[in-house]
Amino acid sequence: ADQEAVDRLGVDSGVIQLMLIETSTRYLIDSARIRSRGGLLTLYDKSPEDLLGPPLEDYARTLLGVER
Repeated sequence: ADQEAVDRLGVDSGVIQLMLIETSTRYLIDSARIRSRGGLLTLYDKSPEDLLGPPLEDYARTLLGVER
């Protein structure tokens, strides 16, 4: 457990859970869990849009069936 804590020193992680709901019917269309990891150097001079933008764009592409 101590070694695991040392390995994770300076590493941040986050999880975003999304639920795509049709508002007129309240039907759940899709759900997703996006995980993000970063360290001290990753977060330096970065905004949330910089960290979350690429994973959210990938998710939107999968919904639309579009490849990169």
